[in-house]
Amino acid sequence: MSSIQTLLKTLFKNPSTIKSQSQAKQLHAQILKTKGPSPPDLSFVLSVYSNLNLLHDSLTLFNTFHSPPTTLAWKSIIRCYTSHGLCRYSLASFVEMKAFGIYPDHNVFPSVLKSCTLIKDLRFGESVHGCIVRFGMDCDLYTCNALMNMYAKLEALAETGEQRFSAPKLFDGMPQRNQVSKFGSDLGSSVELSGRTVSLEVKSEGRMLLSDGNAKREVGGGDTLYSSQSNKLSNKLQVQVMGIDRNVNLISSRGATPQIDAYREVDDKFNGNVNKVFMHKEGKRGTKVDSVRKVFDLMPKRDIVSWNTVIAGNAQNGMYEEALAMVKDMGNANLKPDSFTLSSVLPVFAEYVDVIKGKEIHGYAIRHGFDADVFVGSSLIDMYANCNRIKDSLRVFNLLPKRDAISWNSIIAGCVQNSMFDEGLIFFRQMLMGKIKPVPVSFSSTIPACAHLTTLHLGKQLHGYIIRGDLRTMCS
Repeated sequence: MSSIQTLLKTLFKNPSTIKSQSQAKQLHAQILKTKGPSPPDLSFVLSVYSNLNLLHDSLTLFNTFHSPPTTLAWKSIIRCYTSHGLCRYSLASFVEMKAFGIYPDHNVFPSVLKSCTLIKDLRFGESVHGCIVRFGMDCDLYTCNALMNMYAKLEALAETGEQRFSAPKLFDGMPQRNQVSKFGSDLGSSVELSGRTVSLEVKSEGRMLLSDGNAKREVGGGDTLYSSQSNKLSNKLQVQVMGIDRNVNLISSRGATPQIDAYREVDDKFNGNVNKVFMHKEGKRGTKVDSVRKVFDLMPKRDIVSWNTVIAGNAQNGMYEEALAMVKDMGNANLKPDSFTLSSVLPVFAEYVDVIKGKEIHGYAIRHGFDADVFVGSSLIDMYANCNRIKDSLRVFNLLPKRDAISWNSIIAGCVQNSMFDEGLIFFRQMLMGKIKPVPVSFSSTIPACAHLTTLHLGKQLHGYIIRGDLRTMCS
């Protein structure tokens, strides 16, 4: 075996060693020179381009596939679209992938769910959820975390009437949970489906996506999709898909929507209308939390992310007792709180004005080295300020090794809240001198300080800054 082939073999085993665009292009050229344009090798190069977030190179290479792209190629292009915010193209590629009879896996679903979240398409996300259950991916940790995140952020949109699948209960089905799952998950609506019945019900009702186009295939509940139906649908989707020019220089937002609509039509027509399973009338109280919790309850494995998602969601929705109970449960599951956990629960003690418990959390943060974290520090500043312990807030702020806009805004708001108006304006001035750009919340604290101090000239200066920074609509 030549040295070049040995090098290529090593790179195939460790693609993470390729760190730059030039290295990736050298690899691409070497593969073409020594092995030719074989689909598996080109798919590997495409995955490298995608990992480096090289959209132009990824699309250029993707367009060279004359036969249907490989599974790895689809995964890579979907991930690349999502990471660049081209979410409709990500979803369109997901549909096209299915039209070619290629089954998605745990590497695809997180990117697809993230795209649904970014463009606020809950209905498509619910269909993807049914697909996840159908293919047995509802036990995958990262997929479940992405599901909880989607329901947490999008189910507020469903509060107008019909509520959709509930996400906190996905949390409880996870024998193991991680800390990402806990961070940010109390916002969803729910269908009251209990335990594993949810999984079984969705499997029978949720016959998701297209058949693979091979003969006839049983999809669930005894129903069968015949090849003629499958091919007809595949052809229809491919017509929609090919209406999107994947040429690098012709990316536009037009074209992706018909493809996604075609997917929905397939879902409604042949998949048992999985949305019926997910939609249910519920009261407003707690439905967001229920959605995330249902996802959590059904997860066979939970990591720190999973736990953090549910804790943060409870805290953000005013369910403080539930948030604290979840922290205790996390400890019982032999997972230690991290900086995200602490920054989620500290506002609870601020709300309760419980400085004793807050100090205990502060002590834990110091012992485990989280006190230097800007998010934990900002939460501590807010907590002490709410408890009328502004001196402690100042002490935390002064000990922060690094300060960002969040920590500056926290100390400014804390000073103003505790009637230290001069100090609040001084901190605002120091923030500007430190080249930290103020955000609308910065002015919501400093302008009242000017009003209390009756310093009209300072108020006018702030007004001028708002106008120059084009922040008028956000600060009005």
